[in-house]
Amino acid sequence: MSRSITARRLVAGLFALGLLASLPMRASAHAEVVESDPAANAALIEGPDALTITFSEPIDPQASVIQLLDAQQRPIAGVGELSLTDGGRTATLSLPGLDPDVYTVSYQVVSKTDGHATAGFYAFLIDPSGAAPPPTDSASSSSPSVDPLTVAARWLALTMFLLALGSVAMWWNAGSAAGATDPPWALIGGACLAASAGVVGYLLLAARPIAGTAGTGIPLDPAAAFGWTAFAIAMRVAVLAGVAAAALAILGARFDGSRRLVVAVALAIAIGMAGMSLAGHAAVGGIGFAALDWLHLVAVAAWLGGLPTALVLAARVEGVAWRTALTAILRRHGRLALVAAPVVALSGIANSPIVLGSGRDLVASDYGNLLVAKAGLLAVALGIGAVNHLALRGRGRAAVVGLVSAELVVGVLAVSAAATMVTIQPASQRQPELATTPVNPAHFFGELAGARVHVAVSVPAPGDQAYRVILTDPDTGGPPGDLQKVFLELTPPSGSDLPPERVELELQPDPVGGLYAANGAYTPIEGDWGMDVIVRRQGLRDESIGFVLAVSSPGAPELGPPPDTGVGVPAPIAAAWSMLPPGPTGWLPAMVALAALVGAGWLRPGTRRSVLRGALATLAVAAVLTIGSRTLVDAANAPSAQDLAAQPPATDSPDLARGEAVYRANCSSCHGLDARGGGAVTTQPVADSLLDAVRATSDAELSYRIAYGVAGTPMPSFAGLLTPEERADLIAYLHELAR
Repeated sequence: MSRSITARRLVAGLFALGLLASLPMRASAHAEVVESDPAANAALIEGPDALTITFSEPIDPQASVIQLLDAQQRPIAGVGELSLTDGGRTATLSLPGLDPDVYTVSYQVVSKTDGHATAGFYAFLIDPSGAAPPPTDSASSSSPSVDPLTVAARWLALTMFLLALGSVAMWWNAGSAAGATDPPWALIGGACLAASAGVVGYLLLAARPIAGTAGTGIPLDPAAAFGWTAFAIAMRVAVLAGVAAAALAILGARFDGSRRLVVAVALAIAIGMAGMSLAGHAAVGGIGFAALDWLHLVAVAAWLGGLPTALVLAARVEGVAWRTALTAILRRHGRLALVAAPVVALSGIANSPIVLGSGRDLVASDYGNLLVAKAGLLAVALGIGAVNHLALRGRGRAAVVGLVSAELVVGVLAVSAAATMVTIQPASQRQPELATTPVNPAHFFGELAGARVHVAVSVPAPGDQAYRVILTDPDTGGPPGDLQKVFLELTPPSGSDLPPERVELELQPDPVGGLYAANGAYTPIEGDWGMDVIVRRQGLRDESIGFVLAVSSPGAPELGPPPDTGVGVPAPIAAAWSMLPPGPTGWLPAMVALAALVGAGWLRPGTRRSVLRGALATLAVAAVLTIGSRTLVDAANAPSAQDLAAQPPATDSPDLARGEAVYRANCSSCHGLDARGGGAVTTQPVADSLLDAVRATSDAELSYRIAYGVAGTPMPSFAGLLTPEERADLIAYLHELAR
């Protein structure tokens, strides 16, 4: 194969990988709304005095804007200045008196932690009648910092910095010793300029929702929208360092720069990479974790960043065949890679607590999925490098160029995963959801002679409630003209010793005609209450219409897991789970396949051996992926001692009938009516029998599994859908089935 053909294939491969890195990915924004008052889609009787929003990360007040808009999307006058508390996470604005209407909260904020911008809005309703339906599906949030184009800009910056520093390291360590007298100045300078361009592009793209909200007074400042936060300063350092390194590389190309100039270029590139680390997620943990991230990048550059340069330097060695020169360069590079690869692994592990959060996030979040993919790709690259090292030492027959190309391809994919990770929200920033079993407003409709009746009860639960009765004339749509009084008569559930209570409703003033209202604690206990609307007309007997009001208490708010944004286990791999033995013995098929693959290497060369080795390699990879994914999902979903201690205790007198009803409504479709599997819904992995698991699992862990689900599988979280009491009854019923 000629050098030109090899170069063309290399360029084509890198271009294809660049396109792959820019494909859309599901990702979360950064400074997300965790809680708000008024809440999204809320319906209020009276207007609030203030607007309060709590974000998942501190926001920058200089680059953030929060507005309140009316139904015509016009800003409301008299809204106070933005003030921050709780370390910058909670934003508060005082509000003027608000008339009944639908209002929209529009926000454009910048995370003070990592500089990522988030834009969003949500609506709420002010309705004194309490009868109008609240806004629905009015909440939206987006972050251009996670769209494919912005990810691609970050990928370009990171890849080019790694290529530039790796090129310097490759020439210094191996190229000059092999006979390449000059560093590849054009490659180094071009990579530095491309890295700076990538950072600038990223800043401009990420600032789209906040463009014009802040300024620095510096002409052509790409970080102007982000002010002088730590993120913005670090990114400016990265841009300037890249430009400085490119300028030094140009000087070296024109004036045959010395090794001191090479050191200066390397230092400038390293400073640029330090800016990237200080602007990344690891910096949340402080300067020490940012330094670890920088060390991680430097090690990746030393290991993988210089591989393309090895191909270039080999062509510059005079009087030696290209393959011979490449072999000499890579043999020397292998010594550096043997040091750099463990540094990559150890620094990545050391930084993971800052960005990962819990082990569950490995499979429950897109960030964790990317971390697993990156670790897997680096492990593959390490394996290829080991084979390449053995081949260069004369202990193998693999083609050196093919192995280098494969290692480079895997490295580019790993860098693509890393670039996406530093652009999306880290798993450690994901917020648990406070879930409450919903008790929705109750509405009743009926007719009396000459009047339509609409009754609305704000929340049919014990305690103070708002009761609204709207009476309209069927012909005119307005209020009936001969009404004198309207009453509600509430009759307690059967078996209660409470007396019925008649409540006179008050006519509300215009512009809401025909509306009668009362507030009070008229339903103090749970059960089915009789609710009669009694209408008194002038000169006529009272008329009434009856309804049944089901009163129930909402469950106590419960912290559930953050939303599952992981991709889940691929269906073919999940389907193979059931073929493996349970527990650690599931590794036996993978071990047998690997042993057979090693044994096939001792067979005599020939076509049959090649086919056999290919089949065994495919089987080994499939077996390792199957048992590896199952082991990872099991380990990630294992509850901690703190998780188990937080579960409610088992009840002494469970309601087995209610437990059966809960099981049939929520579990039987997948696990079967008798919990032995074979439900009407087929899932991947298959929802097998629950009985063995119930016998071997504590009640606390069963409660945790029901509340949190099993991330990476179709088993959902039931926190907020089932109360702790319902979970306890369900567990008791499962124990009854398992006897």
